[in-house]
Amino acid sequence: MADWVASRPSATPLLMDSRLWVTTDEVSVAESLLGMFRQLDHTHGAGPFAAQVTTYIDTELAVLLSRPAASDDAVNARARVATGFLELAGYQAVDTGSPALAQSYYQRALTLTAATDDRAYGAYLVAVNLGHLALHCEQPRTALRWAESASAAVGTTTSPATRAAITAVRARAHARMGQEQEASALILQAESLLDSSSPGDEPAWIKYFTPAYLADEVAHCLHDLGRSPAARS
Repeated sequence: MADWVASRPSATPLLMDSRLWVTTDEVSVAESLLGMFRQLDHTHGAGPFAAQVTTYIDTELAVLLSRPAASDDAVNARARVATGFLELAGYQAVDTGSPALAQSYYQRALTLTAATDDRAYGAYLVAVNLGHLALHCEQPRTALRWAESASAAVGTTTSPATRAAITAVRARAHARMGQEQEASALILQAESLLDSSSPGDEPAWIKYFTPAYLADEVAHCLHDLGRSPAARS
């Protein structure tokens, strides 16, 4: 995924002449459905609803993406919603034991962020989704490489919670490799970033990253370092 930061095409070529324009109102309906699926996943886990998500992606979302858009705003909004669905499907694929399928969904999502130059979401996908997948597959060096690449590419231009999530993946990769000093410094950095976050200003796709979620990431780090989470003050 080293070429993810390469120059991106503008959204304009995605517009074309047609009577069946996709409008931002129509995208809002899909966005509401995405919110519902995210909440169901959060409440019940991936198992009960993964099939419905993939069916929607393969049918209604595929049709929505195949139609021309009425404006650049509609192009960008549609891409964000489609990326959200693909990210959710990838996350659920990991939960249900299909890492190769998860990678496929994440890469499709990354293509959409590239087409609309959504660098923040792209960096998140590379560092957090693909990074966590690499950790899941026992490839911490790959996870670290992706997370560091994403962090360097966006710098401080992304939201605090997004940077905290990326930093947490870097911490987990170092912890998996037994590098306690590096992991500890990054944990503190992630906590500081999240403390500076205003939840209402964060993009929808990172709102799940709360102090409780970061605490779970820290617990994974401590486990990998052979330290009990309870030992941390």
